[in-house]
Amino acid sequence: MVVLLKSREISYHDIITKVVVLLLVILTAAVFIFNYIIANRVDNLKNQISHVSTLKNKYSYMLKNNKKTSIKKGEALDKSDIIESIINIPEKMSFDYLLVDSKLIEIQGKTVNRMEILNYTKQLKSNTMIKSVKLKKINKYTSYQFTLEAALNERK
Repeated sequence: MVVLLKSREISYHDIITKVVVLLLVILTAAVFIFNYIIANRVDNLKNQISHVSTLKNKYSYMLKNNKKTSIKKGEALDKSDIIESIINIPEKMSFDYLLVDSKLIEIQGKTVNRMEILNYTKQLKSNTMIKSVKLKKINKYTSYQFTLEAALNERK
């Protein structure tokens, strides 16, 4: 059995129209993909910024005798309090940020041992009061966030 197909002449106008439509479809898909990628990156940046701003929150906790003790907003802690809290921290752990004298120091990925933080705390001025300290387990592994906020006010 022989099937005869009707031959049709294809004009340049048809080819150009099909190519232009195909290019518009590809361009539209590329724009949507690009917008999706940019939106995800903006969301990630917003999350990182909000994470840094929560580090400056005055409500925090301190470890005393391996128990989490709440610190009220604006409550001032002495250097001896913070040193006592640091002594209860395990010998080595991974810290993400250290906030001292309102300066955020990023030490992400570095393992900081207890003595380094004790030495850093001892370098603070004698009239420095520690406003807050935060020790927060970030994930199920041994990654911790330690935040130290110092106020340069004289003790009352």
